[in-house]
Amino acid sequence: MKKCTKCGEEKELSADNFTIRKDRPCGYSSSCKACQRGHRKSRAAENREYAAKYYAKNKSEMLAYNKRYRQTEAERLAHRKRERVYARTHAKEHRARSAVSNALVSGRINRGGCEYPDGKCSGRIEAHHSNYSKPLDVIWFCKKHHVLADKIYKLTQAIWV
Repeated sequence: MKKCTKCGEEKELSADNFTIRKDRPCGYSSSCKACQRGHRKSRAAENREYAAKYYAKNKSEMLAYNKRYRQTEAERLAHRKRERVYARTHAKEHRARSAVSNALVSGRINRGGCEYPDGKCSGRIEAHHSNYSKPLDVIWFCKKHHVLADKIYKLTQAIWV
């Protein structure tokens, strides 16, 4: 049994209740996992507030720094690496997007207009896949309505799973 230094509760000394810390004499942290979780959540909220204030105060400098970084060779390499990782982890989606891109270039399909019924379109016309196993079966949406269609799709998937 071990007593948590934060809440004072006596709990069984195990990896279920305490984080393993090899630098500690007993091999576990002094506070229980529940207390650590609460501490992390409160620190995350404080950090969000601080980050928002910092960004508001230093927005122009941060944007300029990011712009300079995006133009460096290090960012180009990092961006390529992120793209490769994404292509590997989302192979089906990546293949479907590539198939549409190649079909557009070769002229097998043509980019249509936004198929959303409200007519208040904005942004570039994009292909929306309802089913990635049918890569050329797409619905054309403007950027605004594509984002909306993706949100609706994700919500319906969450409901039916």
